[in-house]
Amino acid sequence: MTFGLSCLVLLSLVAAGQKLTRASDQIFTTEPLSILVGSHGHMLPIATMEGSADRFDDAIAIGDLLLTHPRAGDGLRVAMLKPGLELDSFNTYKSATDPDASLKLKLRLSLLPVGSVVIAAVHGYVHPPDEKLEGLDDFPLTLGAELTPFRATAASWAIISYKLDSGWRTIAEAYSESRGVHLAFTLSPDPSVYEHHHSEVFFSESEGVRVVEFFASFRSAASKTRDVVQSKWAAVGGVKAPSLLVRPSPDESSVIRWEHVTIGPNAVFQAKLSQKSAPRPNQGLPKFSVIVDGEEVGSFSPSGAIHRSWSDWSFPLDNLESGTVDIEFRTDLANEGLATSFLWGNPTIEWGGDS
Repeated sequence: MTFGLSCLVLLSLVAAGQKLTRASDQIFTTEPLSILVGSHGHMLPIATMEGSADRFDDAIAIGDLLLTHPRAGDGLRVAMLKPGLELDSFNTYKSATDPDASLKLKLRLSLLPVGSVVIAAVHGYVHPPDEKLEGLDDFPLTLGAELTPFRATAASWAIISYKLDSGWRTIAEAYSESRGVHLAFTLSPDPSVYEHHHSEVFFSESEGVRVVEFFASFRSAASKTRDVVQSKWAAVGGVKAPSLLVRPSPDESSVIRWEHVTIGPNAVFQAKLSQKSAPRPNQGLPKFSVIVDGEEVGSFSPSGAIHRSWSDWSFPLDNLESGTVDIEFRTDLANEGLATSFLWGNPTIEWGGDS
């Protein structure tokens, strides 16, 4: 079965309503087991399934078992299977912030018997402090990986590795510094069949338009004021958009900030802006600003109420070089008035394609 086809088969089980159990349930099989891994490196464009518009960016599917840690934030998702492909554990290791992450991973690997399987995937920002790089690199090296995800500022990485009598053997590996990746493999419960297995890294490069979606990267924000929340189904004038809901006051701006955001040439910022509800007397008018590396690169100040429909806002980021930047969305009240809730609808940065 090809990579794309096996991805679509697994995804179709989800779409068709076949129940996927949670990590608290375990599996044991004597038959080959289909595995699908989704990885989404920090602020990189999310990859869609081959031949489909569907996504699978932060989960591990093992047969009919779906493993996900949506509230765990950024980190390395690691599923460990016992011999016979029975689930042993599923954890998130916060390599960027936990100084003991490398020791925890090393200890867990040392306790696994022959026949065990490790499935790992990056989600978000995993780049550790320089003094911790070498220790964390030991994890992919021990698994027999050809690459490490901890050196790049942003990288998507997924791996499936089997512990054989001769040591760890990488079964499949995917890597990209430009987009999310998927990794699919049908795994035998008999480790001996992989004694002479040779794995090649599946490198994934973006083609066409690349999109950084800030709503989807909400939990990767480096900082935000307390008023900023997600509103997945925000509707204005009957049109829905995944939104950032903000509530600035005359005394405090509403701010959310991301660090190490990868952008390319000819990038364009786009968003839909609106007010959450009808205006009230003495309401303050908003000023929406996009700030890159400490400098304002665009702002929008409506002259009146904007609650009846979305206001489309876009502008080119012509003066920015390709690379990584820090990006901040700021909402202020442009005049004195009552605190009011506003919406940043589906804010994105796009680049690439034919532009």
